[in-house]
Amino acid sequence: MSDFTQKDLYDLLNRNRPLWLYGIDLSNADLTFAFLQDAVLAASKLTGATLNHANLNGANLEGSDLTGAKMFVTQFAGADLSGAQMKGGNLISSVLTNANLSGADLSSTKLEGASLKGVRGYGVLLLAADLSGADLTNADLRQGANLQNAILNGANLSGVNLQGADLSNALLLNANLSGADLTNTNLKGANLTGANLANAKGVDAPSTTPTSITHAQLASVRQLPSSPPSPPIGELAQKV
Repeated sequence: MSDFTQKDLYDLLNRNRPLWLYGIDLSNADLTFAFLQDAVLAASKLTGATLNHANLNGANLEGSDLTGAKMFVTQFAGADLSGAQMKGGNLISSVLTNANLSGADLSSTKLEGASLKGVRGYGVLLLAADLSGADLTNADLRQGANLQNAILNGANLSGVNLQGADLSNALLLNANLSGADLTNTNLKGANLTGANLANAKGVDAPSTTPTSITHAQLASVRQLPSSPPSPPIGELAQKV
């Protein structure tokens, strides 16, 4: 547990910037509305901390421990959260645009309505995370990202790269997967009812082997990838 008093925290947060707080212990600290933009907090301990409405844009939180932290409407745009432990955290409506989440553990986190546009998340763990209504436009979640049992109802996954990712048993009701890359994605047991798969890669009905999508799942989606246009009748005649 952090030994910092609120006076200590006030003094700490008002030093010359960018703040260098490598390896600091701020567990259970109240950092509501704190301005930590571009701060170096790598390997820091922020377990149970309150970071609601804090500004951590561009901050270095590599390998930090934010387990159980409260991060409601927190700004993490462009932040380095690679290898961070964020399991069970509250990130509802937070902004993680273009953040690096590679190797981070966000299992069982609450990310409803959060912005994860353009995030890089190689090997990120999002098991049982709630991403309902979240925006993951153009996110790069290939190379081992694990979203087993995740809730992605109504999420915007347009243009997302999910090559080789695991979405088994995930809920994707009415999710937008248009233009997504689902090559070798594991969607076994996933619920795709009402999902939009227009122009998605790796989904080639009737063959569904690349993504482990069953015919029953495909029957429930709202829109499938566009079929290639048929050649003109003249071209067919020439081939015959």
